[in-house]
Amino acid sequence: MSAFITLAMAAGAWLLTARRERLKEQRGQRNATSSCLGKDPNIRVSIIQDRKFRALTQFNNPDGLNCIGRKHRLAPEDKLYGVHRNISTQRWFSGSSLTDRLARSLAKREAIDLKEFAESLEFFHCVRKSLRSKTIVDVCCGHGFTGFLFAMFEKTVELVVCIDVKRVKGFDLILDAVVEVAPWVKRKVQFRQDKLESLLVQDKLRSIPTGCSVLGIHCCGELTDHAIDFAIAAHANIAVAPCCYHKKPVPHQPPAFKKIFGRGLAIDLARTSKLHKLGYSVDWKVFPRAVSDKNRILVGRRAD
Repeated sequence: MSAFITLAMAAGAWLLTARRERLKEQRGQRNATSSCLGKDPNIRVSIIQDRKFRALTQFNNPDGLNCIGRKHRLAPEDKLYGVHRNISTQRWFSGSSLTDRLARSLAKREAIDLKEFAESLEFFHCVRKSLRSKTIVDVCCGHGFTGFLFAMFEKTVELVVCIDVKRVKGFDLILDAVVEVAPWVKRKVQFRQDKLESLLVQDKLRSIPTGCSVLGIHCCGELTDHAIDFAIAAHANIAVAPCCYHKKPVPHQPPAFKKIFGRGLAIDLARTSKLHKLGYSVDWKVFPRAVSDKNRILVGRRAD
């Protein structure tokens, strides 16, 4: 009887381990999956948009892909427990590079999730060459980390204007962590409390340097469109990573686009067309899907 119980327990443990490995493999490979976009039952369109990590290459392996997309806070080693030990900074960020030192500084303050850390870094790495300007405007900035990266790594950037409706607590917490390893960032960063829509007023536009570059990472719904309108009005280059999509009809676009390509892709096609008609050179980029499935980036550069 005891032998049967032992055998049953061993079999149960084996099945549990096999299930965990299968889930790990599925998480690691979710960047290679695609789903149908539209609702037409006879026309099935899918898209795979993914790439390997470029800024955080240490995560280009099954273990890295398994943990990178989790909303686990970077934290000191003595505060990690359970599955949180998978994001140990001693394991993933033990080097002397500026990025590794930044991760450890953020962990010391428990200032940011690993997912958002990776998201901002990979976004920055994708668009940094397209947005090289003396002034960077980070709209709907939230904690401001993406804008801080431009102030930190781009020597040509002299000013980063972070704009949002309120200054969240995490903004100063993350800024302190960045300044600890990159003191030059502090003099470059300004926060401006304002609604994005109101910046389109001419008087407020005058306060934004012409020829700046605008970035917006996961501006919800129509805020992405407001960011594009703001960049156009400011004669600026722009990079946006859209998030959720509004349900309004897209002007001057055949309804078949939404039916076949799905709402999100149809809206981004319209945004691309709008920028193109106004003389922008538009490109699409992606950051790793393991971080977020909202990983498409629209990059628009002015011709002049």
